[in-house]
Amino acid sequence: MKVMIASDRGVVCPHFGHAPEFRLVEIDGSKVVKEKIYTNPGHAPGVLPRWMKDLDVDIVIAGDMGPRARDLFASFGITVQTCDPMSVDSALEAFIKGNLSGSSNTCHHGEEHGAGAACNGHHEALEELQGQ
Repeated sequence: MKVMIASDRGVVCPHFGHAPEFRLVEIDGSKVVKEKIYTNPGHAPGVLPRWMKDLDVDIVIAGDMGPRARDLFASFGITVQTCDPMSVDSALEAFIKGNLSGSSNTCHHGEEHGAGAACNGHHEALEELQGQ
């Protein structure tokens, strides 16, 4: 099974498309057999889901993502799992154990935090986990 985790300096990124990097993890049973870090190839509609489909990703883990990305992943047979801010290692461990909880993030963006944007504090949680 191939799991792709949206990452921002070792923490699960709350904004899927804005993740600076993605960690691809191959899992056999409950054991990690291979890992690779990829730089985000670009944040444009459909780019990331198609790229992950080409990498044969089975599951994507991120803080949250928009409906268009979710729909594309579903059309490709890729499962989306959201989670609250935590280290990538903690998210991976929880996923392997079958107890990764869904995200409580409620990030609704106007135009990148413009009028009407609400993020429920996940940016602050991310910065705290990153030690800033």
